[in-house]
Amino acid sequence: MYSHIGYSRKVIRQRLRRQQQQQTMCRMLSPIDSQSDNSMQFDEQLTAATISTTASSFSQLHEPIDYQADEHDNINIGINDFPDESPPLFSGSSITTAAATNRIMKFSLYANLDKLKSKKLLQLIKSLLPSPNHLLTSHKQILKQCGRTTMFTAQHYCVHCSDIASSLKLGGKMCSSINCIGSQRTLQTHELTEVVTVNIRSRLESILSCNIEVLTGKTNHLFPSGDISRFKYYRLNTMNKENDNVISLILHADGAPLIRSTKQSLWPCYASIIELPPPIHFMMHQLRALIERGTSIFIDHIEYRFLIRIQCFIADLPVKALLLKTINFNGRNACTYSLSPGQYNNNLRTMLYPYTLNNYQTRNHDDFVRAAKRVAADAKTNGKQVFINGIKGYSPLLDILHYPFSIIYDYMHLICIGHVPTLIRRWRQSESKADLALVDKNLEELHLPHNCSIKFKHPLANVDDWKAKHGRIFVLQVGIPVLVDAIRPLYLAHFSIYSVAIILLHSPKNTDEIELADKLLHYYCLNASRVYDESIELYSLHSHLHLASQVRLHGGLCFHSAFAFESCIRYTQKRAHGTRNLH
Repeated sequence: MYSHIGYSRKVIRQRLRRQQQQQTMCRMLSPIDSQSDNSMQFDEQLTAATISTTASSFSQLHEPIDYQADEHDNINIGINDFPDESPPLFSGSSITTAAATNRIMKFSLYANLDKLKSKKLLQLIKSLLPSPNHLLTSHKQILKQCGRTTMFTAQHYCVHCSDIASSLKLGGKMCSSINCIGSQRTLQTHELTEVVTVNIRSRLESILSCNIEVLTGKTNHLFPSGDISRFKYYRLNTMNKENDNVISLILHADGAPLIRSTKQSLWPCYASIIELPPPIHFMMHQLRALIERGTSIFIDHIEYRFLIRIQCFIADLPVKALLLKTINFNGRNACTYSLSPGQYNNNLRTMLYPYTLNNYQTRNHDDFVRAAKRVAADAKTNGKQVFINGIKGYSPLLDILHYPFSIIYDYMHLICIGHVPTLIRRWRQSESKADLALVDKNLEELHLPHNCSIKFKHPLANVDDWKAKHGRIFVLQVGIPVLVDAIRPLYLAHFSIYSVAIILLHSPKNTDEIELADKLLHYYCLNASRVYDESIELYSLHSHLHLASQVRLHGGLCFHSAFAFESCIRYTQKRAHGTRNLH
């Protein structure tokens, strides 16, 4: 007999929290076609996605969940917490087939095994078990048992003619185009481009199913004051859709491949949902169809109608120029926001954007599209590359993005690993070794809060080894204090103006802070060539002049940066094992 124990309110809330998590997990594990073979990798993210907040006018169907998980909550709920009706693994086995398969697949993820090695592991274990046994040995069988289908489809294209390559019986590929030089023969690996696409609607259905309490709860107060959902461009595009559920996406592309291989590269493109608050942010023709027609998703036998829109596109300057078919950042008319022309400096042999020659006329989407189509038509007719105001051709992204307001500057690339290291390199050239050593000492002796695991292991001389997090904390918090009495007052005063402006734009509390930051950045850019020399007036410096306008439209810089996507890239890189059988 056990004595009666009276539980505290906290314990009761924790139990209710776990019960709600189990209900959410049951919906995740129910037969939904949108589930993929990769979904197990995101269990932690999907489980944690029950925090209640909202950013738009969804109908109230559920009560908001205010309780936050703490260290006593077990949010990693396994499959054994739910009814398992699968047969025993073998006659007399104490474990079911589903439970055994789940444990093996979790080990495969932990060991970072690709599909081929996971399949061989399953086959090996099956051969060691008593016969007959019910252990599944292929991903298709495992997905079928769970009632799931893969979201990913792969197609191979011929690099010579860009047509889809047909598959041969032995796994080879052959171009089906008669006029192609690769037709009627098996194509080599370097002659093929593999494009893996995800079913966007299915992925949205999966995410929305897990976060329906978040989307329907009245918890708008949990969104920070500088969040995208509180600013002009978001409100302008969603204010007339009060009776519809709107889903807004942030697109991100990066120039860093996920794997290192001389034979193939894997370039990621991610998206996050604005209507989910920052703590739980999770192919062209698919997006275009969703934007034009929307989609209906059934969750718990209730139909939800969603309209899909693109809020913005995040990428560094080289990737932005590549995907949007514009001139590179070191060319004339490289500015994506205005019509400011660059001026080539013969002495420096580089393109500069002098502050006195700036043209603040904003680019127009319709004019941009017309120019892009004209350039593409001329190139097709004459076979020569022409440019119109920095436009090199027509990009399919123009069908879903609004130029220039959806094409934003990423402050991680522009500031943290861009302009901040540039300034430090200039200080190295003019300051004494003793002064630089004092700055290094100040950085080394910093005592940051326990939740900020950043150490300046590299001195200013090795600023190229700094990561984005070092540049971020330097410009936002520690830069001015460590530079006092170390560098010349002119440099310190000029950098202080820059630091204050970025701090204000990082997470503005009101429009007055944005206006002040705008004036500070204009003053900073105006005097940059006087403090240093004209070589500092590159396009990267000119881009700072448009940050205030961007924040007015999209909110604080921290809410539409590439930091979250870069973290996702690192997570994905850890899942990539070798260079074969990647998907």
